[in-house]
Amino acid sequence: MDIERKLQIARAQCLMDFPFFGHLLLSMPIKEDNSIPTFAVDGKFIYYNSEFIQTLGMDDLKFILMHETMHPAFFHLTRKGARDHTIWNMAGDYVINRLLVDNDMKPPADVLLDKKYDKTWNTDIVYDDLIKNAKQITIQCLADMPSTGHFKDGESQSEADKSETENRWKTKIIAAANACSKNRGTIPGHFKELINQIRNPKVDWRDKLYTLATEPMRDEHSWRRPNRRFIGKDLYLPSITKIDGLRKIIFAVDTSGSMNTDLLIDAWSEIVSVVEDCDVDELIIMDVDTDVNHIRRFSKDDLPDALEVVGRGGTAFEPAFDWVIENDEDPAVLIYFTDLYGSFPQYEPDHPVIWVNYGMKDTLCPFGEVIDIE
Repeated sequence: MDIERKLQIARAQCLMDFPFFGHLLLSMPIKEDNSIPTFAVDGKFIYYNSEFIQTLGMDDLKFILMHETMHPAFFHLTRKGARDHTIWNMAGDYVINRLLVDNDMKPPADVLLDKKYDKTWNTDIVYDDLIKNAKQITIQCLADMPSTGHFKDGESQSEADKSETENRWKTKIIAAANACSKNRGTIPGHFKELINQIRNPKVDWRDKLYTLATEPMRDEHSWRRPNRRFIGKDLYLPSITKIDGLRKIIFAVDTSGSMNTDLLIDAWSEIVSVVEDCDVDELIIMDVDTDVNHIRRFSKDDLPDALEVVGRGGTAFEPAFDWVIENDEDPAVLIYFTDLYGSFPQYEPDHPVIWVNYGMKDTLCPFGEVIDIE
């Protein structure tokens, strides 16, 4: 069978049979690299030896692909520190293989698997145990590793690069978990704990938005926002703003360079929390730096799996509020996720505004409520 076709079938079957692992696997491009004996992974790509992959049955191939994906998902590439690379790789293999087997995957005959290393053992503890019994280790070099191969040493990465790699994988893990939740897939226990740590909203949105959701419908005439239907006739009449609970929420996400990936993941956690805790008819997510770069509209049932960031320039808050006026949007509230390093509009908007502040505390905003995130 053609290698590309074989990989397509293996990935599709992983997604159908093991959704959480399959979603993570689909985020990894796969490349040929005949300088390695079996398989390898570097956090961005999975690599395979073309001769070796042809010797594998479909079950073995699926197991190995998911095994490789788990190395960056467990942060093995970025958290090795000064440990011996080969033994750290082995420790990771023991932990990963036990996880996959516990989730009903059939391993190849030669993988590193020991009943001793059950789910109570993490990679650090297994490594210490292997070092303690180092005389029993007969593997001399990476070329002798079993079929699951190895992960490439990430020690050449800077600390900033390692942090970025980990944050990218946190985003992937959350996306895989969201996809499983929608499709009733199973999330492994280890990752449930990690996801709870990553996606831990700091704000009780149910309580925060309660008054907005229960506010009775009313009409307000606003001169700040002229009725656009009559402007073409040179008639400047006040617009009518209907307030009827959480009909629509606009999330403005500061995607300037000062908002790092970790903060954007936190912002996404808060957005997911709003959707899970509150009954919202329409959601708008806008990416804003000095311009509105991207607008996405969703219902509460089709929220995407992860935040897509468009921007990374400077910071100005005016474009988001100008866009709301220019497009005749009447949100129940606009929630702005930012570090508050930017310029504010000269007018106060008609709708409620909540600033979720990841920057300096006690920053004075000309309008709206500020929630400081520690």
